[in-house]
Amino acid sequence: MNCMSFRNLSHILITVFVSTLISFPNPVISENSILNSESLYRVFKIERELFKVLQERQKQLQDSLELIKEYTRDVESLYRNEGCWPLESCIESKIFEQIVGNPIYNYQVLRRLIVNWKNTEDSLKKIDIKQIMTDIKRLKKQNGGLPDGKDLQTAAKALNRIHKIYDINTTEFSNGNILGHQTSANLGLRDTLYLGRFAANTDYPGVALNWLNTAQSQANLHPNSSEEALKQVKLALRQVNRKLSKKPKSMGDKDPYILGAIPDKTEDPNLVISNTDRRNFEALCRGEKLISSFEESKLYCYYDNRGVFGLKLSPLKVEINHREPHLILTFHDLFTQSETHDLIESVRSDLTSAGVGTDKTISDMRISSHVWIPDGMLSIVDKISEKIENVIGLRSMAQLDPEAKKEEYEMLQVANYGLGGHYDCHHDSMFIYKEPQFIPKSVEETQSPYITGDRMSTFMIYLSDVQKGGNTAFPRLGVATSPRKGSAVFWHNIKRSGRSDMHMIHGACPVVMGSKWVANKWIREVANIFRRPCIKDIDH
Repeated sequence: MNCMSFRNLSHILITVFVSTLISFPNPVISENSILNSESLYRVFKIERELFKVLQERQKQLQDSLELIKEYTRDVESLYRNEGCWPLESCIESKIFEQIVGNPIYNYQVLRRLIVNWKNTEDSLKKIDIKQIMTDIKRLKKQNGGLPDGKDLQTAAKALNRIHKIYDINTTEFSNGNILGHQTSANLGLRDTLYLGRFAANTDYPGVALNWLNTAQSQANLHPNSSEEALKQVKLALRQVNRKLSKKPKSMGDKDPYILGAIPDKTEDPNLVISNTDRRNFEALCRGEKLISSFEESKLYCYYDNRGVFGLKLSPLKVEINHREPHLILTFHDLFTQSETHDLIESVRSDLTSAGVGTDKTISDMRISSHVWIPDGMLSIVDKISEKIENVIGLRSMAQLDPEAKKEEYEMLQVANYGLGGHYDCHHDSMFIYKEPQFIPKSVEETQSPYITGDRMSTFMIYLSDVQKGGNTAFPRLGVATSPRKGSAVFWHNIKRSGRSDMHMIHGACPVVMGSKWVANKWIREVANIFRRPCIKDIDH
């Protein structure tokens, strides 16, 4: 649904823990941090500085190379002219008779060694290799080192994920055409071959086949391509085709999408999300329409002042993305340009890699970086938290609750997603299969723990626009929201009966172009026991 009227009136992946309990230790930094926008910016920064170091020495190096070329050219010409090339095949008698016995050659050899070699040697001495290495070491130390092989693999994995989910033609991709946006970038034979082989080694033979076919086309189009490279492409293609011949057939693109299907309860975390969920998720990321036209016709936009005096003159612009009992709302233009900017700038330097679960395990399930900010630390955070509480009518800020206990309220989380940044399908509640009797207790207070409640609701703020990708998709409901700066999305993870709403499984689609910033505020049960009271109806 498109609420264009709201847009005319005025000018991140969800971060969650999917385990039974929660704590907030400092996350472990991993190679995944290379994909957040700030890390990538620093990578380009150090490359620019290295470029300057090399550029300063480039003329010296080029002058030396010209002298070296001249010297070696003259020596090679001499021996070639006398039929003594290659040097290893030249016999001593010929050297004595035809070269040593020639007065011109005698003069030239002395001239080369006394004049030419001295010029070459003096030129090389001017190149302070030690200083170059000192400058490079200094730059590496200042910027926390250079990326390594794991970072390259992470970036390759991100490109392969983007290709797979968005079904981008690899030939267009290699020519810099990204979902219809033509850029000046391109991927050469070396790149497409690497991406194809990497996909094959990480068990994505279909993705590998596409890259390797493109690599083969590139090799055939350029006669100067090395024979070895073409040989490697053909070998990799044979290996991938063998893998594909053994792979079982999956659901076809033309098979109908199934909504509302919830897998049987399982203790295996790998089976909580089904293949149907994943297929729906990828379709929603691509912008495909999964709900019926009838259901879509029931979705609409409206103005709402929420009974708050301050909103009467400037009411909320609300879009219903999905109806009750699985309500999803978008509040358009809720936060100002200055609010989103100030929040990002306040945390930009503090980002760390995002983990999954209570032990903060770094996983391919989630590629992002984040920071937690408690209420009362920054005025911009307090301003945003207070606005959230006024908008949704649920307690979300400890400072506004005189009887608040620390762990009844969560800190605001700000997350950044750069290259391929995503979060696979997941549920925001701490108990995946929550029942009314499952009520989390405080983690920090071990002597006399108190109940805190689960993550009843999610309020997610889009702090930036995203050029391509980055939707938030709900595969079991067949809807997705698009990132738009200043807007926020709200939903309940837990029914009023105290049970998990398993329809609210969701995920963040990979960022294709640009950078995605989001802020998350999770609303706990106990703090809102009177704001959203429990009911016995199992379906609500």
